[in-house]
Amino acid sequence: MSRFPLPGDEDNRTIKEWMRDQGLDVIDTNPKRERKPPKWGVSVSRTSLTFTAKAIEIIGSTKLHLGVRRLEGQPVLLIKPAGYFDLRCLELRPAPSGTSYYLPNPVLCGDIQEAGLKPGRYELCKAKGGFIATPL
Repeated sequence: MSRFPLPGDEDNRTIKEWMRDQGLDVIDTNPKRERKPPKWGVSVSRTSLTFTAKAIEIIGSTKLHLGVRRLEGQPVLLIKPAGYFDLRCLELRPAPSGTSYYLPNPVLCGDIQEAGLKPGRYELCKAKGGFIATPL
């Protein structure tokens, strides 16, 4: 059978199998690329904070206490997981993409930037009693 299979035919081959049977080369024009997990754990912008799913898994909670301090002359974001019944904390929402969590709060981000933390990506590191996010 040298013609292209039609819907009513009893040919159960896939198009790639049919093309190989016809002696045609199959070229994949859209190879699937591997997505590498991001090196950063926290992203600070003008209006929101974003945490990767891996960072939230490491922290262990979507309810957090945040602060900014200088460590060796460089501002870092302090992160401490909050308890389940802790009402004085910030709760992250899942992002629409489903791969991260975010906190849309322009006032908080403005305060964080006034304290010296610049917008950008930060690496999550374990610290005594919580975590710190240091610039990449």
